[in-house]
Amino acid sequence: MDGPREPADRSDFPSDDTILAAVRRAGLHESAEHKGVSARLIFAHLAIPMRSGPARTVRKRLAALEQQGRLEVRTVHGIAVWRLTPAGRRRLTTVERTRGRVGLPESPQHLAWRKARAAAEEELDGFASALAEGVAEAGEMLAALKRGEAPHSDNWFLLGRRLRAASWRLGSAWHCLAEWPEPDDDRPDRDVPGPGEPASVAVLRGGRRNITLWTDID
Repeated sequence: MDGPREPADRSDFPSDDTILAAVRRAGLHESAEHKGVSARLIFAHLAIPMRSGPARTVRKRLAALEQQGRLEVRTVHGIAVWRLTPAGRRRLTTVERTRGRVGLPESPQHLAWRKARAAAEEELDGFASALAEGVAEAGEMLAALKRGEAPHSDNWFLLGRRLRAASWRLGSAWHCLAEWPEPDDDRPDRDVPGPGEPASVAVLRGGRRNITLWTDID
């Protein structure tokens, strides 16, 4: 497969105002604007591959925006991170007051929501069938137990693991499809317990929005 195609001219590269807006949104979504965001996160909010012509240009513009006093950079755990300065925030406010909100590509958190929703729609019926099969097998084993023909204990342990995984997959897919609200880019999207929800349930929910776990949960 061919690598990313290099843009033909500078018009394909993000403007300084777009870069500032990406830094702002990345900081907001990471709940770490006071600490700054890495180049990797900035590229993600600009929908730019890390190793590309636009990425190299953005790195140069980050340095230029720092020199202009619109960004400040610091090092956190050996990684350079950027955040808006008061001058950078004033610049965005001025631009958006006169031209409207600076447009950005789809945010990483919205992309994750959209992909998870599509995957859940595709997989939900299969997950339901897999759980139904496990429940049916459990019924057969219980019937055998009542007849005095109990399966080996290992079968119960293995079935319990299968049922737990199948039930978790189905719950995760249903959450992604029907319960996960579409993210609002004005705030970070976090899957946190609601007021009064028991901690035991919150533990069971862990990772329910991570669709890569559907293949790892076994």
